[in-house]
Amino acid sequence: MTKGAALPLAPLRSIQSLRGIAALSVLLFHISQWQPIPAGMTGTPSIGSAGVDLFFVISGVVLWLSVNQRDQSAKQFLLGRALRVVPAYWIATLVVASLVLLDAKNLTAAHFSPLHLVLSLFLIPHLNPAGEPFPLLPVGWSLTYEALFYLVMAVSLWRKPSNPLIFVTMGLIGCWMVGFISSEAAFLIANPMLTEFILGLLIGQALLTRSLPGPRISAVLLVLGVGLLAAQHAAVTDFGFWRALVWGGPSALIVAGVAGIEASGRWPRLALLEGLGEISYSLYLVHWPVTWLLGRHWPADHGLGYGAAVFAIALPTAWLFWRLVEQPSLKALRRRFELEPAGSSPIVGA
Repeated sequence: MTKGAALPLAPLRSIQSLRGIAALSVLLFHISQWQPIPAGMTGTPSIGSAGVDLFFVISGVVLWLSVNQRDQSAKQFLLGRALRVVPAYWIATLVVASLVLLDAKNLTAAHFSPLHLVLSLFLIPHLNPAGEPFPLLPVGWSLTYEALFYLVMAVSLWRKPSNPLIFVTMGLIGCWMVGFISSEAAFLIANPMLTEFILGLLIGQALLTRSLPGPRISAVLLVLGVGLLAAQHAAVTDFGFWRALVWGGPSALIVAGVAGIEASGRWPRLALLEGLGEISYSLYLVHWPVTWLLGRHWPADHGLGYGAAVFAIALPTAWLFWRLVEQPSLKALRRRFELEPAGSSPIVGA
């Protein structure tokens, strides 16, 4: 690959835009679960859930850039990640728990028990009371993977290996290989999706070393990644152990493509998507109870009207959650623990 332009010091706006797209993708997937099954299909198309795979690749990029551009100990890193993820997740989980306790019929996909709540809050992989690998707030399953990734990164910061990239890569592969020894571990967390973080690490390293291709090749990568996902629009399965290849691979092409375009100074200003990316974590947390509550009480077929109503409620709710919960709690806790303000990082969301 040819050398791309130098990595800009400003936030990676392309990555922020992709965050917004990923959150929208997951939202559309959960809306589609309430839609009538299209003719000729045996189930609801699930391609929208590939937004999680896109999130995992993005996480690999952002965290690798963060640990290489900001001097921090393993303790500081884990504390920073916990403050970024946990408070908003706890509040969203407790809201869902309250809704289930008030009327379990409204959220039949969420299951309550005291132990299940505790394990869910601490992102410990487990089976819920229905025997499924989902926490009380079901979308929180992806955060258990993120937490494992953070732990591996923290061990690298603690051990200070000569080649941190190889150390973290082998650590994630080692966690994945546990799934070949224990089918239960594979079912819960130790599966090939962990390699999607590695794809992000490699893209992040390419950004650091100015090794991404120029704008033309990057545009080809972007179009190829989008095309490969679009070709699977009628998929009705997440492909199990092949998911990291059929969804994670195209997601990595998309991330590499937009990062290469921005590093070359050609990325356009996409204010709407960047704003959506800013609230993407809040949208990810709050959209699920909105889709379920509205779905349970929707009076007619869950067609376009239902989808429009979910958007009309979920997006403002997510903004309010971001404005009143996520951002204030993050800022207050960073001040309390004397951590560097998030806005001072050259990487969005680090």
